[in-house]
Order: sequence, then C-alpha cells, then structure tokens
Amino acid sequence: MRGFVIHKRFLHLYAGCKRKVIIKSGDDFTDFSVCSRHASSVWRVLILTQTHKVYLIDVPDTDTPSEDISDEEKPKEGNQTIFSELLDKEEDEEITIVPICDSVIHLNSEHLFLQSDSPIKCIEVVRSLLLTLSTDPVRKVKVYELDSFQNHDQSNNNPTLEIKCPTLQFDSQADKLGLHVLVCSGEDQDKWMSTDVIQLHQILFTALFKTEAALLHSPIILFTLNGCVFCHQMKTLLSGELWEILCDIEGSVESITKLQVKPKDEGSDLPFTALQPQGSKCSEGLLVCSSTGKTVLVHIKQPDGGVLYDIISLPGPVVCCDAFESMVYHSTGKQIYKHVFTRCNNPPKGGNSVDLESELLHQTFVNGLVVDGESLDASGIKLVCQSALGDILVLQGQSDSESKSLAHSTHSFEELLMGLDTTNKRHAEIFQQQKQLNDLIHQLSIAGHLITNNSLQAETSTKGDDDHPVSCSCSVTATRHGYKVDYALICKLTNHSPISLSCDWSLMVVMVTKDQSHTESRSHGMALSHGLKSGSCLEMRVPMDLKCVSSLYCDVKVYLVLYSELLGDQMSFKLNAPVPKTSSLGLPALLKTQRLDVLYYLREAITEVVNSTQSLGKKPLSSLVRQQPMRKQRHEEEVSSARLMLTTEISIGRVKLPPDFEASCHEGDSTCVRLLKYLLMDSQIDIEALKKSQLQLVDPCGHVISVSMAIDPQMSERLSVQLSCNQVDVLARCRAAIVHRIQTVRCPDDTDLRVQDLRQYLTKLESMKGEISGLEEHVGRDLESPNTIRNSLSSVYEKLRKIQL
Repeated sequence: MRGFVIHKRFLHLYAGCKRKVIIKSGDDFTDFSVCSRHASSVWRVLILTQTHKVYLIDVPDTDTPSEDISDEEKPKEGNQTIFSELLDKEEDEEITIVPICDSVIHLNSEHLFLQSDSPIKCIEVVRSLLLTLSTDPVRKVKVYELDSFQNHDQSNNNPTLEIKCPTLQFDSQADKLGLHVLVCSGEDQDKWMSTDVIQLHQILFTALFKTEAALLHSPIILFTLNGCVFCHQMKTLLSGELWEILCDIEGSVESITKLQVKPKDEGSDLPFTALQPQGSKCSEGLLVCSSTGKTVLVHIKQPDGGVLYDIISLPGPVVCCDAFESMVYHSTGKQIYKHVFTRCNNPPKGGNSVDLESELLHQTFVNGLVVDGESLDASGIKLVCQSALGDILVLQGQSDSESKSLAHSTHSFEELLMGLDTTNKRHAEIFQQQKQLNDLIHQLSIAGHLITNNSLQAETSTKGDDDHPVSCSCSVTATRHGYKVDYALICKLTNHSPISLSCDWSLMVVMVTKDQSHTESRSHGMALSHGLKSGSCLEMRVPMDLKCVSSLYCDVKVYLVLYSELLGDQMSFKLNAPVPKTSSLGLPALLKTQRLDVLYYLREAITEVVNSTQSLGKKPLSSLVRQQPMRKQRHEEEVSSARLMLTTEISIGRVKLPPDFEASCHEGDSTCVRLLKYLLMDSQIDIEALKKSQLQLVDPCGHVISVSMAIDPQMSERLSVQLSCNQVDVLARCRAAIVHRIQTVRCPDDTDLRVQDLRQYLTKLESMKGEISGLEEHVGRDLESPNTIRNSLSSVYEKLRKIQL
C-alpha cells in the first residue's frame, strides 16, 4: 500500500491502482509510514503532523469493488474528458483519472500515538520499532517499541534507543534531512515493517555492511543530510555511535530504491550466477538519486564480487523517483522518463560498468509517482501519479507504437515551442540592443552639442546657460564647526534638454591651484548612477583644503564625460565600421570654466577681531619699498611690520554692471554700495544686508581685510577702493582679484580721453624711461653707494605708481 499527500492535509492510500481510504487531518502532514506484517488483515498507518504528533490508524485490508478502476464500467469524468479531446481519441488507454471514494477517516485524539517535545522531521517503521528523526537541540534518531503502547497509551513516551546523528561543519535549518532503513532479505515477517523499507539480497547486504551486520540480522539506518548518505548499524557488538559514509552526491537526496541490473546479452554464459538471486540473470543494486539528476548505483562487480559505485546522470531536475525490477521511473515535473540499467560485458577502463537506456514516456505535470507492480495485466506496468493540480492519474509504464508516436509528436511540438521561444528571446535581445544604440545616439547628440557650443563660445560672445542642453554653475560654501571653517566647492548640474541623461555619464571636476612656487592639479569624479531626468538638477560637493583656499587662485574646469560599452571596439564590431577607441577614456564635454580667487572665501569678521584691528596703525604699502632695512635688522622690521595695517588703493573709472544684477539691488543703494556688492557677490557674506560701503572681512587663514569704497575726491567721476591688511600676500591677492573683476564691467567706450591727456601720459612715460636708463648707467659704474641706489629705485617706483591715464 502506498500513499499521496494532497493539499497538505489529505492522505490518499492506494493498494495498486485502488484507493482504499482517505485520511484527513486538521494539521499539515509532514511524513507517513504504511506498515504490514505476515498474516495480518490490517494495514498499520503512522502519520506525522507539523505539530510533531504521531497518529496510528489501522486500515482493514478489504477490497471495495466500487472503488476499483475499470475503463469499461466507469465513465470518463472531469479532466479525463479534456485529455481525450486534446488527444483526439475516443478512448484513452494511457491516462486514467481516479475518482474520489467515500471512505474518509478524520484524525482525532483517539488516534494519537506519540507526542514529542522536540521537532520531528521523519518517521520509519522496522521490526515493530518506530524510528523518529528529531532535530532539537541536536539531531537524533530515537527508537520506540510499537508493542509497548497498548491501546495507544501515551504513558510511556521514553525511547528505548537514541542514536546521535552526524553533523557537518556548519549545520543549517535549510539542510534537507531524510531517514531510510535497509534490511537483509529473509526478514522476520511477523513484525510490523514499513513498505518503504528496502530489502537487499544477502550478497549485496554483506558486501556493503560486512558480515557482522548480516549475521546479527541488524537493520541499517540511512541518514541523508543534503547529498551525503550516512549508514549506521542498529545491532552491533561494538559500543559507540559508528556512522559511516555510504556515498556523497551533488544536490540533495530525493530517493533511495532497489533495482535489478540486467545483463547486456541475455544469452551470455558469464560466470556470475553465484552472486545473484537464484532463477535470475539480473544482479541487484542500490540506487541513490539526487534532485539534480546525479545518480549513484551501488552494485556487485562481476565476476569477482567487489562493490562498484557508478555515477550516472539522469535528465533533471528529479522531483520523484521509483523503481520496479530493472526499470526506473522518474519525473522532472513536466516529463516522465523510463530508464533501464544494463551491465557492460567489457566496461572501459575508468568508466562506468553499466549503460543507461532512457525513454521519454509522458509529457505530464507530475509531482508524485509510484510504480504499481502488483496488478500486472496485458497492458503492462502502471504508474500511479499525483498531478500538479492534486489529481491522481494512472499512466502506462511502458510505451507501445502508438504512445511512441504520440510522445514523438509531443516532443516535436515541444521543440517547435522551444524554437519559437528562442526566436522570441532573440528578437527581444535585438530590440534591447537597438534601444541601447538609440539611447547612445541621443547621448552622443548631447555630447556633440556641448562640445560644439563650447568651441563657438570661445570665438563669439558668451551665451546664457539656457541655450545649452546641460549647464553647470559653481559656488563656494563655508561651514563653521566651532572655530573651524570648512570650505567646499558646489557644482550644480542642470539638464535643460528634453532627453534624460543616462547612467553612462560622469561628472568630473579638475582643480588647478597656482601658488608662488608651483602649480598643483587634482580631479574629482562622480558617476550619474541613476542618470538625470529632463529639468532635474544634481549637486556635487568637492571639499577644499587650506592649501587650496590659500593659493593665489584656483582654476576650475567641469567636464561631463560619457562612458559606454558600445563605444570603441564593441561598437565597431556590431556596426562593421571603424570607430575611434574612446571607451577607455570616455568622451569629455567641457561645461564650465571658472577661476576661484580670494574673494570667494572672504567672510564677515567677528566683533573681537574687528576691534583688535582698529587699534593697529596704518602704513602705506610703498613704505616697505622706500625704507629697505639692512640685513641684520630685517627680522625686527618684519615683526614690527606685522603689527601694522598695510594699505593699497585702486582707482576705478566708470563701470556698467550687468542688468540682472542691477535689478537685484535695492533702489536706495548708492553707486559705491552697488559696486561693492558686485565685487563681493561670490563671497561668504550676505550682500543683501550690505548697506555701507566699508566693512571688515576675514580670509580662510584668519587674516582681517578692510574694504572701503568712496568717490575719488580729485576726480568725481572715478571711484576709489581702499584695501587694508597686515599681510602683504593677502593684500596683493585681494588687489589682483578686484582688478580682474573690474575689467569685466569697466566701460572703455564711455571714457572721455582727450588727446592732450594722452600726450601728457606719454611724456611722463618717456621721462621715466630716461631716468631708469640713467640709473642703470650709475649702477654699472659703481659710483653710487647702495643706500643711494635703493632710494633712487624707491623714487622711480613711486613715480610709476602715480602715473595714471
């Protein structure tokens, strides 16, 4: 009697192709074992549920004619009619659907046999002994005596034997465990024995588990852990838990069955009759099948009697497997295969000693399969199968010419469907490649537009950012952490085009710092891993160290670089056209070029610093040149000069500020305030709150700079910017930055230059040239003292500073 679990809570028991009974439970079934013994009129069924309870039910071994399956008496019902219509046959002799019987047993507390405190994975019955595989806290095989439980009394739940299972280096809850039992043929039939217990011939049993196990008639426990099969002898003369590895295969063990290996030539006179059961030319073997299709066949080597381990691959995956005599049947979930193992007369050296003959029987979705070898008739072996929908099907276990033709037609139809599926996948791949190429063309058009606009912009006037598909703006931000101030460059990328930027783009910032002695370059990159949609913005933050912000200036160049696998060699291969190899370096497009000077880093000074600088005396910058100290007094002079505020003045003509900046200024702002706001619009101060034309600022190193702007008293049309600082280099950097910015807004066309002013300017320059030439002659003759030459140079410097146009 065999069984199938339907929808987790229904157990259907079959004797051949006849359904005997249906057992229903309120809990999900985990495992079950159907037992029989000699001269008994009942079948004993033990059921394990998910709540770790074992139930015992005795099912009478009586035939029920109404439940017998007959193709002539029973009409076709339900899905059977559909199968007949699909196969275009009036009568289907190959597939039969078993009707549901009325005999149903409901499990209750009266059937409760054992309740375990630890989780139970599997159960098995051998020699009226119940074997359970528990997993908590350690994996153990516990043995209970069935006869000790009279009238299902649960008073004695203590096992008579406990065997600790072997473990791997790392045990996991996801490990697939199994429990099987092997016995030697000729076992005592008066004891309860599960139908799943495998009975091996004495020769194979002795060869595998030695003479001691055969003489003691000891059952062999097989414990499967994933793909490893361990064996243990229940009765032994030795002490301890002696586990040995029988075999180890790939995947997890799905089934362990016994089969007969047929000889290759039926008329052969090979001397192997002493190593096999009498009256048979087949040798016995043990078949271990894994879920991946890897199969290990353990059998006797002919004619010397050694043990052979042959590894054979079956069409996978293996969902279920069963064997009868020399035939093995297994299901992949979609097809059912039949295999026959035959022994080779002259096996190759290092190869398998058996050959495999495989045949595709059915194209049916089957999750469970049992071979009915008891009710053989003219049609041959039948397979009782459980379909994917829960129906029980009876299929032919061997194919005739018609079924072979049907299987061949079905196989051809499947190949046609697979061909269509392959073509569909290929079309999808081509469509995907075409889409990638189209996207690349869009991205290349953006790159070409950026590169072309940047080249034209260098020759023509500056355009607005809205004319570009992608624009970038750079600004400096300062973050105060207590007394420490950190500076960072913020690059804001904006996509104005209707096309989204792909994830193949990267934003790269190159910063070149210029100092008194050397030039240093550094770069920062960021990939647009999620692309940039149309109308969206993206910011990149680049930290700036003290060496960068204290340099003379820093030139920033922002690039948008396109990297794509379709560029270079791959694109040349697909389009059969030569393409420049740019995939390694990318395709760069310059977005922004900006020079960062000291004005970007200036911030408002705190009150304590402003008060301390107001007490310092002011000294013109030219005084350092006029009075050059002697070498031995140079250090003292430098210390004293650090306590003084050096000043410089910049005269500015008429300027024209940008219209958008003029619109952002307040109506009450004077010309001096507006120009001062323009000069400091990139700094860290709030220019909106600027009301006066003079203020105190601090650079990143903490030096205070005083900036004031007023109308030139000598020429009312000109403005004067006065800078004060106690550091010469800081003062020079501020002066150079202001002069550079004034050049962009000065109005040379509105300046009224008269011819007389130009003549006076040229005359002064000619006189200065003569004076410098005379000074060179005196220096060459060494007639003047060093102090006299130094004073003369100071006088020439002062005159040059006073000459203005």
